[in-house]
Amino acid sequence: MMDGWSFDAQMAIARRIQPQGIAVFHGTIDPDTLNFLERFAIKNVKAPTGDFRDWDAIAEWANDVATSLNAMTPLNLTVTVHQDSERNDRVDW
Repeated sequence: MMDGWSFDAQMAIARRIQPQGIAVFHGTIDPDTLNFLERFAIKNVKAPTGDFRDWDAIAEWANDVATSLNAMTPLNLTVTVHQDSERNDRVDW
């Protein structure tokens, strides 16, 4: 699904802000929630529809970033990533 995609255009921004982690995750496309033009565009580029999110990979990445942030916090703050039953993430400090 990522054939031909590159991160080159965003690398200048990433170098400037120095994020703790960079990851690309697949998303979801629900044709029932799209307007006519959006459905037309999706059909024209032959994009697959459905939910392609890998929640375990997302949670693992978020926890890795939280662990990295916890190691850096000088004020003894703890960063915790929570995920509720609807897979909504929340970060507590």
